[in-house]
Amino acid sequence: MSDHYQKYRNTIRKVARRHRRLKDKWINEQLRGKSCKYCAESEIVVLKFYPDDRTIRSESQKISLKEENRKELLEKIENNEIVCQNCYIKLDNDLIDDELTSLYRTSEQQ
Repeated sequence: MSDHYQKYRNTIRKVARRHRRLKDKWINEQLRGKSCKYCAESEIVVLKFYPDDRTIRSESQKISLKEENRKELLEKIENNEIVCQNCYIKLDNDLIDDELTSLYRTSEQQ
């Protein structure tokens, strides 16, 4: 390893950790104030982007925090539904039907 890396090893690790936390915080900001489309769960920890959650979170870590670099990722987020972990699994296994869910919500509100 280079002398430079050895000398600044801890600093490099701290900066990388800080940038990862900032990118995680950015994802959480995209979920703030939103809730699951199907069950209305609003706890940020359990919310996901359906169907591209893994891709969005992965790309978020690769892209810089500059707003102009995140436009494409924001478009992808806009094209996804916000769902909770449970509903995500149900959607993946075709256990949720959009038509039935909307009928259920309509009857619940009356």
